[in-house]
Amino acid sequence: MQKKTRKTIFAVLATALCASMFTACGGSHTVAFNAFWHKNVNVPNLGTEKLTYNVTFEEDSGLGFGYSVKNATGTYTTLLTAYDNDEGKLTYRYETQLNINIVYEFGDQQAAFDDSVSSVVVFESATESLKPISSEKKIVSHSPANTTATKLEDCYNKYEVEVKSDYKTKKSVVKTTLNDKTDATSTTTATIQSEENYTQVDNEQLFLALRGLNPSAAGSSTLLVYAPFSGAAQQVGVSFSSEKSKNFTFVMNSAEQTNEITYYPVTLSLNEKYSGAAQSLQIAKAVDPLNNTYRNVILQYEVPMALNLGTLTYTLTQAEFMQ
Repeated sequence: MQKKTRKTIFAVLATALCASMFTACGGSHTVAFNAFWHKNVNVPNLGTEKLTYNVTFEEDSGLGFGYSVKNATGTYTTLLTAYDNDEGKLTYRYETQLNINIVYEFGDQQAAFDDSVSSVVVFESATESLKPISSEKKIVSHSPANTTATKLEDCYNKYEVEVKSDYKTKKSVVKTTLNDKTDATSTTTATIQSEENYTQVDNEQLFLALRGLNPSAAGSSTLLVYAPFSGAAQQVGVSFSSEKSKNFTFVMNSAEQTNEITYYPVTLSLNEKYSGAAQSLQIAKAVDPLNNTYRNVILQYEVPMALNLGTLTYTLTQAEFMQ
């Protein structure tokens, strides 16, 4: 895959819930996870959880490239399945699907596209540090172009990309296959930093992993995340702020409810050369981990679009929790 293509795909992934990453110092940065997505954290029953989010868009001024994004709205769903593998070990399969309509405007002309991003990641239980086993992602996206537009077609670049990562080869090696539908398929093997120093998760399971952190213990934490489009493992900064409370309305287990929910504001920070903006989330607090009503669900989060073109807001509208 050409270097220019990879850089543009980073912008696509920022829109499509890609992990924010930053570089930190050495030393030990391991964290512990809890299965807060179960009603009783100590009794991880088998079953499924389905979450649905409404995606809205707030336009921003952009960076002076002569075009704007007028719309980027849609739906985002996640499906988490807990099951026993062939060896009888608790295993999770986490599937996500983003469907979004994006509209570019250049002068009095517009172009609209229906984009999609889907992913599937399989990983071990919380007691096994959510160790990833495999992941795959498919993207059909019209990414904002990092160039001055002279016509409507200059505003975006179309990409159809598939990526698969396999963690089963060796403890510290992940094999990735990239296929961007235009270039030849490429295979990348990345060496992952020792697990003694960092807790490792796959990029596609990051948002679920955040639900498994204990804010009082995690505070400001570092996770090691494999990002296949860079072919390397990088560090994610996670910062929990003091808890807050407000009303949230969504359908929970088939009944629409409006409840005051205590949540933690969470920030994901990026500290690389091309840093971009931080992502912000609101994660429900486990008031009683043995009877966890809201399962530490992500209630809302904001993802800045590339090139300062706007902000996507994901708001929970429906939750079918597992026991």
